[in-house]
Amino acid sequence: EMALAGALETVLVTSAFLQRARHTGTYAAVAAALADAERTKATVHILDTSASEQLERLGGIAGVKRW
Repeated sequence: EMALAGALETVLVTSAFLQRARHTGTYAAVAAALADAERTKATVHILDTSASEQLERLGGIAGVKRW
């Protein structure tokens, strides 16, 4: 909802989260949300580093609000 409203400045998502979404059949919804975020000028970062381990423990996806 926040991505569609243009309320996000940055979106962080782990590659493991994207892989899980593909396997569970929810990838289309995730891809649509990321496309909405990019369309509203949010920066999307896909993480595949040691920092992604911390984000993975929080669910694998996070957003930083503009306001």
